[in-house]
Amino acid sequence: MDVDHALAEVGSFGYYQKKLLFLFITPVTIFNAIQICQLVLTGAQPDFSCQLSKFDIRPGYCGTETHRCPKYVYNNNFTSIATEWDLVCGSAYLIGLATTYTMAGILLGAPFAGWAADRFGRLRIFAPMMALTVIFTLLSPFTRSYYQFVSVRFVIGFLIGGESLVSFVLTTEFLGAKYRAFASIVLSASFAIGLMIYALVGYFIRDWRTLSLVVTLPGILFLLYYRLLLESPAWLNGKKRHGHLMSVLKRISQENNTSKGFEKLSNEKQSLIEQLTIVPSSKITTNHNLFDLFRYKSLRKITLVQCYIWCVNGCVYYGLTMSAGGLGRNIYISLCLSGLVEIPSYFIASYLLSRLGRRLTLNSFMLLGGAACAVMLFLPKDHENVEVGFALLGKMSISASFAVIYVQAAELYPTVIR
Repeated sequence: MDVDHALAEVGSFGYYQKKLLFLFITPVTIFNAIQICQLVLTGAQPDFSCQLSKFDIRPGYCGTETHRCPKYVYNNNFTSIATEWDLVCGSAYLIGLATTYTMAGILLGAPFAGWAADRFGRLRIFAPMMALTVIFTLLSPFTRSYYQFVSVRFVIGFLIGGESLVSFVLTTEFLGAKYRAFASIVLSASFAIGLMIYALVGYFIRDWRTLSLVVTLPGILFLLYYRLLLESPAWLNGKKRHGHLMSVLKRISQENNTSKGFEKLSNEKQSLIEQLTIVPSSKITTNHNLFDLFRYKSLRKITLVQCYIWCVNGCVYYGLTMSAGGLGRNIYISLCLSGLVEIPSYFIASYLLSRLGRRLTLNSFMLLGGAACAVMLFLPKDHENVEVGFALLGKMSISASFAVIYVQAAELYPTVIR
């Protein structure tokens, strides 16, 4: 008997799992999407003019090396960190640097949270990181300097990089094997929905501080969910905490109305304790860590390939997402379309996963996305609509491949190092 069998007895996609997926993790994913991509609007580059004197105003003028523009005048009907801290001309790169700080935080937060969740438990890491995410995102609109802002953005990236990874693992470990691909598609689509919601809210709220605060306040509701969550059955089993595991399975059976299934497990409790295990009993005291990913040849090969695939997908996906505002003439429509094209890609990916398998589906979408992005390099500058079309095709393809690698990675690694 294993964890999947135990979940099948108490319900592998019953009321509890649906509540966890749709009422909690999905809204959290939408919230995370908005926070990660906030700079698309709050860091939007404005049209500007240089006011040299009362009667001398020059559009797009930056000054010279020896005489910088004394005052910038902004012509747009929105504010951003660029308009507040004059991040134009020679300082325009600081907007991109703010995005880099956020992504650097994600890069560091994900492996840290992965290690900590394996050692201390999924829930013990997810809950505090989620709470801190809400706190720091609430601080962001109240920062008073660029350096305060990017410092907070780095911490936000670190926290979201961690809690988003752990939330996905926590969710899939409550589901039966045949429902995990579906969960990945739902959460990926939730990220796209977050982009569209952010574009809609940003269209009506043009002040960057107000916008940042409005899209962050709903996160406070997540703090009320903590006691509704349970620890991962797979993690408890891997750590030999069978008493806690049985209490979790009992709670799931109560919510799923499958008390007979739990009674069956209870009647076999001694057998379950002896058999519900991932590692041999002779290795119960073995401690697993990140180095296990490179200790064995087969696992090392998988890990190196996965690292490359995740890096490529992350760079292309977030590159296209964060630059969505530069496509077309309306930043809000461009951002909305960037999220909208993801939705059909997930349905296509879901269909192909069951027909072609993980590897062929992943390779096909990555090749298509890469080809679409490569074509954009050779398009004439006056073919704006064609460029937008290929950008959206690239975004659709890379979104699908991103959804696939979440499923593939979860299936390739055992629970103790997942």
